[in-house]
Amino acid sequence: MLVKFECIGPAIMYVINTESPFSLTIFVMINIDLKLTIFVLIPLPVLAISIYYVSNTINKKSTKVQEQLSNITTHAQEAFSGIRVLKAYGREANSVKDFEKQSIAYQDKTMALIKTESLFQPFMILLIGLSTIFTIYIGGMLVIEGKGLTYGNIAEFIVYVNRLTWPIASLGWVTSLIQRAAASQTRINEFLHTESLIKNTNNSMEPIKGNIEFKNVSFTYSDSGIQALKKFLLH
Repeated sequence: MLVKFECIGPAIMYVINTESPFSLTIFVMINIDLKLTIFVLIPLPVLAISIYYVSNTINKKSTKVQEQLSNITTHAQEAFSGIRVLKAYGREANSVKDFEKQSIAYQDKTMALIKTESLFQPFMILLIGLSTIFTIYIGGMLVIEGKGLTYGNIAEFIVYVNRLTWPIASLGWVTSLIQRAAASQTRINEFLHTESLIKNTNNSMEPIKGNIEFKNVSFTYSDSGIQALKKFLLH
């Protein structure tokens, strides 16, 4: 649940912050010239479709990164907990090599995810650039043909297209954030929903009888010589 709130919070904030200026900008552009606005907004559906497919790719790669990170953590935990066994059988070098392989695999999967995310942002900027090109070319043709547009209107459209850059870019960023959080939440749910292999079939509650007594109990660590308990009494 914590992961969901951490991703939903920024997502809601950025959607609200960008929805109003985005809608207002589109409304003003339509009032100036509907035909030019349609041509300028042609790349946006392509961007929406691209966001959908790229988000799925990011989700899959994020899941692989989370799984590999889990493998590294498990390997490290097993190595530390069984360090005496590793030393007894002389398996330290093999354990280090296995850890290096796991780390390299994690690095490769993380780099694949970063490459996908890094290509996404320039692609959005490219589509915004196409909108600017359409504005200059088609708007210029309409001015030459005397369709009621002026060079000032073309300059306005260029400014408006640039204002659309941040809402679209934030949409991609929020999508990436949600996909990575969803992958993390999936891994957490796998742990939370894991059922115990040991189950009580009769569900009976037996009263606890008897008592425990410690009398003159002493304990000293063999490796350090530190005495933890000395003549401990408990009734």
